[in-house]
Amino acid sequence: MHSKFHTSLDAMVQHYLIQKDEYHPQDEQSFVISHVHLLAKLAQWLVIYAKNKITLDLLLAKINKKEFIEKKYLAKCEGIIQETDFTLSGYLYKDEDKQKMVFTKTEQSHAKVVKAHFKIQAQISNATWLEATLITGRKHQIRASLSYLYHPIINDVKYGTKQETKKYMIALYSITLIFHKLSDHLSYLNEKIIKIPKNIIK
Repeated sequence: MHSKFHTSLDAMVQHYLIQKDEYHPQDEQSFVISHVHLLAKLAQWLVIYAKNKITLDLLLAKINKKEFIEKKYLAKCEGIIQETDFTLSGYLYKDEDKQKMVFTKTEQSHAKVVKAHFKIQAQISNATWLEATLITGRKHQIRASLSYLYHPIINDVKYGTKQETKKYMIALYSITLIFHKLSDHLSYLNEKIIKIPKNIIK
């Protein structure tokens, strides 16, 4: 999210809220507006921002818990997948030599349990568009899971793709956020669905 070549998204959001008179840095003491959750540099995401410290603390406590914030993703991966609707469970660990996450069906002491649900949205040429719903939220879980299935995400060289386009970003998108059971001043968000259109499928 930070680059010496481009303005960061954090800076753009801060500027936008200052222009709208919804954020006053001089009144916030040490609080600086920033994204709530981790971001994948090469993917394209819906991003949650908190305007104040109280909201930030509440969201940080909920962000990785599906019962509070449900996230759906769209991935374009190599090849034609036969199963139209499936759940993939296993373990995820970091390969320190290759500096990437690895999905496996074999339990390992240093691995974390992972689970995700996948549903085919479209199949075009030699590629499959999958909607992914994370039941556990782990770093690079979707990327490593699809690599394990021998259907890596288009442009995701790190996880084994053979199909590349001229685009810099990998074909992984955060498309939906659904809020549940939030309390206090965030309760107005409950059952709200925030999503981007699926017209990116092509």
